[in-house]
Amino acid sequence: MPADRERLDAAWTALAGLGVTLADLQRDARPALPTFTDYLPQVPAATGPGVLLAYCSWIGWG
Repeated sequence: MPADRERLDAAWTALAGLGVTLADLQRDARPALPTFTDYLPQVPAATGPGVLLAYCSWIGWG
C-alpha cells in the first residue's frame, strides 16, 4: 500500500515532536537484553532472606 503524503507528514511531525530523527530510526537504539547467564546472579539480591533460606541450597546459590 503506497503511503499518502498527508499521513507521512503527520508521522514526521509526530516524530519531530518526540525529538526522533532519521538517524534514530536507522539505528537500533534499544538496549541489549541480558542473557539468562547475565541475569541469574542478580536474582538472589532481589529476593528476601526467607526465600534464600528456603531455596538457596536447592537452587545452588549457597
